[in-house]
Amino acid sequence: MLNTRKLVGLLALSGSVLWASNTTVFATSKSTSIINNTVTNNNRILAQGSSQKVEKKSDILSVAGIWVGTLSQNTEPTLWNLKMNLSQKGQKVKGFSLKQPVTNVPASVTFELTGTVADEVFNFQETRIVDRKAPSDWTFCNISGQLQLINNTLQGPWECYVQQTRYFGMVNLKRG
Repeated sequence: MLNTRKLVGLLALSGSVLWASNTTVFATSKSTSIINNTVTNNNRILAQGSSQKVEKKSDILSVAGIWVGTLSQNTEPTLWNLKMNLSQKGQKVKGFSLKQPVTNVPASVTFELTGTVADEVFNFQETRIVDRKAPSDWTFCNISGQLQLINNTLQGPWECYVQQTRYFGMVNLKRG
């Protein structure tokens, strides 16, 4: 993992283990460290200045946008159409999920959801139902899941509990 800090007032750096770009210093060696605003390599001071930890935006997975696909459930052969509309600020995600039976049953349920992204994984939890158009005897649960970004698709397991019974399945979504 890259050790990154922004050094204020740093003018130049030499050496093969570090490079500077717009006063951001990237340490690429385990023997290079940035401690107390001092960049060192094998205990030799390479640069000093005040610093501020920076997060590279390219390291943060972006799941913002509309995702469409399916949700399968372990206890039923029925697939559900699933659509997620997500917004993202840093690693925090919020949005909505819309579920509809793949069959011609005129039903749907929309949940509010929150989540986080880290590495290549989107963890989410549906928090509450915001719209329900389904027969009164249908039961819905707030699912949580861990979806991995693979080639512009989000896929992975989900689970929820209804009266101490665990339900689970898979989610497969593509950017819509």
